[in-house]
Amino acid sequence: MNKGTIIYHPKYRFQDSYTSPKYLIVLSSPPSSIPYLIVKTTSQKIDKPEHPGCHHFYSVFKIDHSKEWFPRDTWIQFHEIYHCFSNEIEDWFANYGAEIKGELSEQTFLELRECILTSRDITTYERMLLK
Repeated sequence: MNKGTIIYHPKYRFQDSYTSPKYLIVLSSPPSSIPYLIVKTTSQKIDKPEHPGCHHFYSVFKIDHSKEWFPRDTWIQFHEIYHCFSNEIEDWFANYGAEIKGELSEQTFLELRECILTSRDITTYERMLLK
């Protein structure tokens, strides 16, 4: 899977066991022994910046729906970066109906990556995998 791939997961399970439909963005394209880095998105604009682009203080990157694939204005959230091995992602497609919906443009992906790298929420390990 390429960096910037947009995955729709109809029953994404969060750390608190809550499930919800969710668009996810792949941040890395690692060898099989290393996990993918994945971030979730939201179209809920409550308490989020309105201007497109990087808002590392809020740990979000806003994309206008007219610029990329998303059907609505979308905030990519990176206060939680998920580590998923390829077998977990394969399970999403085989057993949960996940689908690849598109891919961020190279320019948007580079801006997103740079934004995440300036975030206070990223670990040293995650920073290494993104570079």
